[in-house]
Amino acid sequence: MLKKHVIVSLLMVMLLKASSCLAEDIQVQLTPGERANLTAPMSGQIMSIRYQDGEVFKNKSLLVQFECGEQKARLSQVKARLDRAQGIKDASAQLLELGSESRVDFNIKKANLAEANAEKELVLSAVKRCTIYAPFQGRVGQLDVEQHDIVQQGQPLIEILNDKTLNVEMIVPSHWMSFLKPGYLFPVNISETGQAYQSEIVRLGGKVDPVTQSIKLYGRIDNTAYALRAGMSGYAKIIPPEQKIIDEQDAPKTEGYTAETR
Repeated sequence: MLKKHVIVSLLMVMLLKASSCLAEDIQVQLTPGERANLTAPMSGQIMSIRYQDGEVFKNKSLLVQFECGEQKARLSQVKARLDRAQGIKDASAQLLELGSESRVDFNIKKANLAEANAEKELVLSAVKRCTIYAPFQGRVGQLDVEQHDIVQQGQPLIEILNDKTLNVEMIVPSHWMSFLKPGYLFPVNISETGQAYQSEIVRLGGKVDPVTQSIKLYGRIDNTAYALRAGMSGYAKIIPPEQKIIDEQDAPKTEGYTAETR
């Protein structure tokens, strides 16, 4: 009876160790820290695309330039009209002080100046839409158009990624929430490079899947060397506390180890 009990206990330990070893290798995927799908802010012809697929750019770099001759000509016209309205309003103010012009006429010319200034801001906004600048540092993830293409407003142009810091996404057993907290460090082995990288947990998903009893986990990897790419995959090496206990129990004892025992 005792022998049977010992065998069952050993089998339970072996099963626990096997399940722990299987559970510690978690499939992961790398996603960009920031992503933006830029669309055409206006209808027109693309004159220049400064960065190609995969190329790295700095924050506020010019990405796409539209043909903008008509908008710039319109802006020059509006600026001339604004200067004229300003001169008329200034002359009217002097005449008002001399009593040679009524307050009503002065207010009309003042309103004309405000209208010209508003028109300038409107056209200036149209000119600004001729250029697209990078909202963050990163790389081009995908180009949907070519130089000299004629596009419509709202049409997809370019996908950009900020992969200086990459997110590590994975799904883990929900009972691991007891020890997987923000700040927890763990290694991630990436299949494409064959290298291991240090990662840190930044947050847990918003809910537990009641069917699989699992939860999504989000980590972060520093990618300042740009050796990694979004979309790469691999596995995270996470050792649950119960496996650590088993490993420690199985470790060889070193107490009493002396030169005489060798």
